[in-house]
Amino acid sequence: SKVHPCRMKKSGTAEEVIDKEFQLFRLFYVVKRIAKETEELFVILKIGFSRKSLLIGRKECLKMKISFSTLACPDFSWAEIYSMAKDLGFHGIEVRGLGNEISTVRAKPFTAANIDATIAKLRKLGLEIPCLSSGACLKYADKHDETVEEITQYAELANKLGTPYIRILADLEPAPADEIDDDSIIAFLKEVAVIAEKNNVTLLVETNGVYADTARLRKVLDAVDHKNIAALWDMHHPFRYMGETGQQTVENLGDYIKY
Repeated sequence: SKVHPCRMKKSGTAEEVIDKEFQLFRLFYVVKRIAKETEELFVILKIGFSRKSLLIGRKECLKMKISFSTLACPDFSWAEIYSMAKDLGFHGIEVRGLGNEISTVRAKPFTAANIDATIAKLRKLGLEIPCLSSGACLKYADKHDETVEEITQYAELANKLGTPYIRILADLEPAPADEIDDDSIIAFLKEVAVIAEKNNVTLLVETNGVYADTARLRKVLDAVDHKNIAALWDMHHPFRYMGETGQQTVENLGDYIKY
């Protein structure tokens, strides 16, 4: 069940194959570096802490799981993606389209004809799909029906996959560009929360655009006040565009952070 992409049949030019293998090597190095630094962290923590408290801390830390997004490897096939996830020790795969198909619900492994085989393969490999990243953006009132339809399709797919989270947007671009009416976003979130609850999934509003201001996002989420609406913390946006520290973001969003 463990097949490394570099041992699979190659296609394309020699340069393309070398480039892909370089990408895999670089990713492998990053994962190993994270693992090494995590071990070093526990060595540091051991100073001044009892062995019992250290083991408790390690146990809690190991509950956190690691996934990567398919957006980062557009030239990889689905088989290469799940093989890489397994070989490099990831717990899951966040799906934001595959190849040239940015819509996950239209991607071949997730169509009606293939979804059962996809679920079986992931289960066999012990991999999860923790989040489906949609392109649904609540900002545009003139695209209301289209957005509701997209969220519905993603929610139904997530329900079949056992995926707990769906990423949605309340603002489109990473950086704040223009003003948004929070009341309109709150009303829209309350509407789609019904769809999420019906399919046993949680819609996560990403910290981007004006909502990279996580104190503002917190007010929106508080106003919605629904268990199936929470936050996806893109760690880069609040820091880059709003000057927030990680601690400030956590203090602002608290338990709303799910992914």
